[in-house]
Amino acid sequence: MRFDLPLDLWPEIKKPVVFYGLSYRHWSYQPFHHLDKLRQAVRYAVDQPSMLFAVRNDGTKEWLEKMIGFSSEKIQKLPDPGLYVPHNKNSDYPEILKDRSNIILAFNNEDAIYRYGGRRREVISRSLGRILHEKTILRLASSWSGVNDRRSRVIDAFVEVMEAIAGERDVNIILVPHYFDDFRMVADYSERVKPQVSHQNSISTGLQRINATEEFYGLYSNVDLAVSMRVHSMSPSIGVGVPMVPIITQDRMWDFLDEVGLADIGIDAFSRDLAAQMYHRMTALLRDGTPLRERFKSVRKSCREESRSFHMQMAKLFGV
Repeated sequence: MRFDLPLDLWPEIKKPVVFYGLSYRHWSYQPFHHLDKLRQAVRYAVDQPSMLFAVRNDGTKEWLEKMIGFSSEKIQKLPDPGLYVPHNKNSDYPEILKDRSNIILAFNNEDAIYRYGGRRREVISRSLGRILHEKTILRLASSWSGVNDRRSRVIDAFVEVMEAIAGERDVNIILVPHYFDDFRMVADYSERVKPQVSHQNSISTGLQRINATEEFYGLYSNVDLAVSMRVHSMSPSIGVGVPMVPIITQDRMWDFLDEVGLADIGIDAFSRDLAAQMYHRMTALLRDGTPLRERFKSVRKSCREESRSFHMQMAKLFGV
């Protein structure tokens, strides 16, 4: 748990504490060290009248309650704050080409073995988890024939779709890594796509520090379409109102879409017809993204009401 304070010191905290929009990063059959400490911390937090405990609306409540072995109405769900990300639409974005259809590709290579390993990785983790260190298991998993196949198929689908779309219209493909891990997937995609598409239709951004958030997501607000493989590409796309195609590699991504009433727009990254689904959805949105923009507007409105309700609890807790 990143709130790294020994539990016996928590009673010394004299000010109200709000845990706001917590999420999780844990995979099936992955070790969770010191689960007893997490259980004790959550139990203490939800029992304190001076604390509010809210988790992100991406299945974290259900996952957490299963992990710690108890449920509580005081573990509240909160819309992902990425929906309200500040963005500077009017900055100068050299990546944007005004005479083309601008498309963001936001890959996700985080926890790659867990994310793309599928059943084979789960079998390895379940079978060897009690006798081998996690790093050793991941090393074995990465070398086991077939474990990386699903990742390769996802990249190949992106290549197929982007080559097809680039052959039909003037596009500007903007590769947007959200963390260092994503550069590896950007590189693998760029290596496989036709040189013509890579050299004539593509550009990549770098990473930004937190104080450049408005510019990072301002870029999103200037494109025609985003293809998103992580929650913090999905939620800001909804927030800034840019049509978005979610490519789902993780249960909590489905959970987030389901919570905001958008599960029908998600595409399973591991479906056999991934390329066909992506192509159909992307070309339709490039023709007319207005209906989806309107749905996003409705999502923002309902989520703001949920957030406002929690903020009223915060105001009461702080005495304002």
